[in-house]
Amino acid sequence: DLLHIDIQGAEYDVLPPAMEQLKGSVKSIMVGTHSNDELHEGLVRLFQENGWEERLNLGRNRLNETPWGEIQTNDGFLWFENSQLNQSAAL
Repeated sequence: DLLHIDIQGAEYDVLPPAMEQLKGSVKSIMVGTHSNDELHEGLVRLFQENGWEERLNLGRNRLNETPWGEIQTNDGFLWFENSQLNQSAAL
């Protein structure tokens, strides 16, 4: 149901070609992001374009406002839920 990925920059190589498989089998994904903001935002777009719902997007190297207060990050962090898979499981 939950996949956590923190692969030190390789997320940009691994996730795009795996998206169809992820959409069919993963309900929620959390990704540690590295490298630069452009690549971080590219992953955000990838998930959004494939129907995933953003739950948390903490940018890299900044102070992020969250429902739990401010969180300072070095690496980025993304949390998305697979709305298509979660809907079919609720039926």
